[in-house]
Amino acid sequence: VYSTGPTPGSTPEPEVPASRRGGATEVVLSLEKAGRGGKTVTIVEFRGRLADEAKSLHKELKTKCGTGGKLKGEAGELQGDQRAYVKELLEQKGYRVRGMV
Repeated sequence: VYSTGPTPGSTPEPEVPASRRGGATEVVLSLEKAGRGGKTVTIVEFRGRLADEAKSLHKELKTKCGTGGKLKGEAGELQGDQRAYVKELLEQKGYRVRGMV
């Protein structure tokens, strides 16, 4: 009997979102304090094809970090110094993270 499905005992490869196929996708993290009344803000820049899913990804980061923030174009702001936690979350999802961490 011929089957087109996966062979028993094999693990299927995880599906890669269309935005991460065949193009450079990276996230750049930085920290800003200027012009915010002394408050620290983590800036998350979504570059490459990742900019298309910036809104949903930013919302997920705000929820996981338990903080507020807003999205301005292709860059998101998260209240407080969230760089280490954001880097960990994005690397688990398979994104390349650059910037000051």
